[in-house]
Amino acid sequence: MKKYLKRTLTIVSLIIIPLLFVSITQKRVDHNTLRIQGFYQEEQNSIDVVFFGASEVFPGYSPAYAYEKYGFTSYSYAIDANYTKLIKYQIEEVLSYQSPKCIIIETSCYYNPRQEEEKKTALATLRKWTDGIPFSKHKTEIISQLTDSDQLSYYFPFIMYHGNLENYADIEAEFSQKRRGYTYLKGVTSTNKKTVCNSLRDVSGDNTIEKLPEKDDIYFKDLLEYCKSLDCKVIFVRFPQRIEDDADYEMFCTQNYIDRLVAENGFDFINLDKQFAGIGLNPNKDFYDKHHMNVNGQIKTTEFIGQMLQNKYSITATDLSESNKKKWDMSVKYIELFYEYFRIHENDEKVYWWYENPSLLSKLDTINESYL
Repeated sequence: MKKYLKRTLTIVSLIIIPLLFVSITQKRVDHNTLRIQGFYQEEQNSIDVVFFGASEVFPGYSPAYAYEKYGFTSYSYAIDANYTKLIKYQIEEVLSYQSPKCIIIETSCYYNPRQEEEKKTALATLRKWTDGIPFSKHKTEIISQLTDSDQLSYYFPFIMYHGNLENYADIEAEFSQKRRGYTYLKGVTSTNKKTVCNSLRDVSGDNTIEKLPEKDDIYFKDLLEYCKSLDCKVIFVRFPQRIEDDADYEMFCTQNYIDRLVAENGFDFINLDKQFAGIGLNPNKDFYDKHHMNVNGQIKTTEFIGQMLQNKYSITATDLSESNKKKWDMSVKYIELFYEYFRIHENDEKVYWWYENPSLLSKLDTINESYL
């Protein structure tokens, strides 16, 4: 009997161990995955402000710096190339874990018609989000409603990513974050890259309207109706972008259309394209390209939004448990080290891209040790 049991266990282990190895290593992990996973590591009902949107959000706003300056907790629940149709599902998902006082929806993702026209691109964006979501009834609903084939790979990523040997460093970052139990930088990314502004257009008083593409218009109006049912404050914000050419200007004009729709439905819209002077933005120093800010712009925009939330919307300091406060205080320490690291390398010729991973944290720890 023991002989057969031993043989059975050996056979089972020969099957399970390779499967575990494949499931752990054959998947895609990047800054989007880490950011989304980090949200679920936050203490439940401890986040007062949640941001939704695309790649303008996480290089443009710092939750840890906002906490340091204004005392309220926040999180950027955002992914690269996010698109209109996903936002409602993402809000539903967030509200199953947190009870925020305020939701902020960044509106740049509402002018991206190719996401709906090119199904492959849209599904790739969907995976950037769902790969970081823990299993739940809502996750199964999302996958069922937004996909029509290959659904099994959303639950077992190695089916999709088998043979992917390029992101072991990010898998290490995933293990490190899970082992620690929370994220230091709260999903922030940045770079020392800079681009010169060729011809910034002054749009501060421009109210020219360009209607959204048809599908985006439908989805956005549906989102507005959904937001009316929410118990928390909802604010729509356009993060600052440099308006340099006709394509940028067309996108800007759609924001004026969004402004009108938002106002007609009883919500506030803050267009920061028209607030360069108020924020104090320098188009040649505060952006790494015309659509995204670097650390300089991130600091200024975080301060502007933080003051707005504090003064206009009465978002006060969050009451945290003692253990959670220690975690947020640690995030403050690391965001300051991150900013110092940026300043050290700001003018290097080599371009660096930074997000929270063991390599970056080791460099930040080295800076911290030099101050002791």
